[in-house]
Amino acid sequence: MKKCILRKVIAVLVTAALLCGVAPLSIFADDGITRVYTALELRQAIANGDDTIAVMGAINLDDQGEGKEIEPFHITEDTTIFLNAQIEMQSNLEHSDEYTGYDPIFLVEGAQLIIDKEENCYGSLEYYGFGSPIELVGSETAQTSVVIYNGGVNAGFSYDYLLGCTAEPRSAINVKNENGYDVDVSIYGGDFSCYTLSTMDADGPIITGSNYTTTVKGGVFKRDVSDIVDEGYVAIPNYDNYEVMPVIDVKESSFSSMLDEEGRFIVKRYEPDENELDMMFYAMDMLYNEGDPEIFIHFYWSSYDAENKTVYASVTKEPWGEPEETCLLELSFVYDEAVKTEIDKIVDKIPQGKYNEEWDEYEPYYFGISDLALINYWQTWYEGYDPMWDEVIVNDNINNLILYSDEFKQLVGYKNFSVMVGAGDGGPFFSAALGDGEFSYGDTVYAAKLLGARADSIFYVPEDTADDKLAEVLQARIDEYIGQGAVTVVEKGPVLDALLLWEYEGIGYEEPFEEWKAGLDLSQYDVAAGAEVEGLTNDSHYYSVTINEIEHIFVILKDDSKVHQPEYLNIDMATEVSVSTKDASVPLDTLIAVSAPDAETQTKLLDKLNAGAGESFDISLHSSSLGGKVTKLENGSFEVKLPISEELKGMELSVWYLDENDVAVEHPADFEKAPGFAVFTTNHFSVYTLAAPKAGKGDTNKDGRVDICDLVTLDGVMSDPAVWNYDLHDLNGDYTIDAKDLEEMRKILLA
Repeated sequence: MKKCILRKVIAVLVTAALLCGVAPLSIFADDGITRVYTALELRQAIANGDDTIAVMGAINLDDQGEGKEIEPFHITEDTTIFLNAQIEMQSNLEHSDEYTGYDPIFLVEGAQLIIDKEENCYGSLEYYGFGSPIELVGSETAQTSVVIYNGGVNAGFSYDYLLGCTAEPRSAINVKNENGYDVDVSIYGGDFSCYTLSTMDADGPIITGSNYTTTVKGGVFKRDVSDIVDEGYVAIPNYDNYEVMPVIDVKESSFSSMLDEEGRFIVKRYEPDENELDMMFYAMDMLYNEGDPEIFIHFYWSSYDAENKTVYASVTKEPWGEPEETCLLELSFVYDEAVKTEIDKIVDKIPQGKYNEEWDEYEPYYFGISDLALINYWQTWYEGYDPMWDEVIVNDNINNLILYSDEFKQLVGYKNFSVMVGAGDGGPFFSAALGDGEFSYGDTVYAAKLLGARADSIFYVPEDTADDKLAEVLQARIDEYIGQGAVTVVEKGPVLDALLLWEYEGIGYEEPFEEWKAGLDLSQYDVAAGAEVEGLTNDSHYYSVTINEIEHIFVILKDDSKVHQPEYLNIDMATEVSVSTKDASVPLDTLIAVSAPDAETQTKLLDKLNAGAGESFDISLHSSSLGGKVTKLENGSFEVKLPISEELKGMELSVWYLDENDVAVEHPADFEKAPGFAVFTTNHFSVYTLAAPKAGKGDTNKDGRVDICDLVTLDGVMSDPAVWNYDLHDLNGDYTIDAKDLEEMRKILLA
């Protein structure tokens, strides 16, 4: 009867609202949900026996009175409440120690209370009182229970610790069990942004009382709830929270293809010490969640056990998304010890940065980039659209900046290490990168160290350059490096104007720039300090070039020692194969990769070349700035050096490759320019083979030639049948190595 009367009242209200034109949209919803906006409406809906209620407006139950109890919402019939807005209670009552009326928000007795949320809605229970926000009383007539879905809709059940409420533990749910009747607590689901249950007391329990059962299958908690989660679920520590989720066998999960034979998760990096764990955590999260991998992985690093090398992890559809499969991973760190030793030696050479008194620690050492290396760096910049920020952004490749520094490359011996440095900084005349730089060789990380790189927007000209010829002389230098007409140097004006414009745009003044500038006392500006460029004066001008439709500004200084045209050089650490070029189109961050064909392919190559011995090198170049391989030069050439192995030394060698038609093509090679190497030039990369021709009759030492050395070799083996090789040494075919074979060798030599 109560519901019928309520519907008639609502019908009258709807009619009145239509006439006034102010009807809320939710009134028209015919989904069986009663939507309430105030505490009075919620209390009335519960009293009416409405079984599904949505809290749409924030409800504040603050009580500032003296000795007055807050009446809870008393649930005696099965009720579902969608918390789409906050219900908050702040109890400031001063009670004696004997006081037991703990002012819950919901008092459930002989009924089921379900707390949930509607799709795309957010709500919470915020409790600051002397007891628990939910209190359950057992009943003889019906089961008393509470069910919390979807993380309790940010149900941050807590009490005000500032009031000194520490006489006894407070909990999110209190079970009053004086009558001995059992109650049931069930918690399902949850998401990373919500707390299912929490109290601000670090030692307080989630649930107090007795004679209750729990079903915990998901949720985010402020404390460890391992003792109450269901079988097959685990409470995983995740920084300040514990996330409850189902855990499956790693061998039956999407991780299975990433395991070694013993079922351990393969990590291609060195095993860090305790001081490097944070660095590893960040790096691995980025490694498995950048780009477009087959699966994304979320590691719960707070659960990492360094002694046993285990960590919980989940598979997600997108980076840091909702977990689909969760497993306990045992990590297996896989790397080459010899490579690690070599890289550690190099890392130890990196200088210590200066001490920063404000930070109370050392800054990273910054490797410098300037002059024409800037042109090379700027060539790979481009503009792109970022939908997240709804704006055009410039990709400045700051992560790869250190690989443009010749100072850094000299320190590492021009070896092909990939070094990524994450954080960036900048000003009108510099760009900087700093952070825990990770040294990788191939696809494996071998070391990390705090370091930085700084690109100062400074170009240099000879010291005898006239002041009015700075742009002209620099233009000639750039034309020589990158080609005439590719880049035009433009004089922009005083450096002070660039500094003021940087400040003006950064702060976002509303008044026009010229009006703002007119109100400044420009005599107080020091352009050298503002631009962070030593050698500038207040009369100095700045310039610009436009590359890929992006304008870059810079200054020009005179310094003979810093006039330098960069050349690309990279050496493979394992094989010593090197590639170099003066062609400016090759980004200076390009790294060489060298591999060897398998044995079957190598044999086929040697057969194709009619070679008796040889070694093949599959060479490729990859630039992170370009996001791909450097395969061919249109106008320039690469110089390549292939090391000659001990097995091939002394042989008559040549360099070959198979063209697109599978035809063997010989590359002229210089074997004198760099002792121990075959040096040749090419404009593209593929598999190159250093080969010796098959041994002919009389080539007893298998060096590809027949000469007096073969006669000496034959004479040396005559007396030792144990080393006779009838294919090589039995020149007359009588299956005996003797003077007759020596005579046959003399005839071959004379011929």
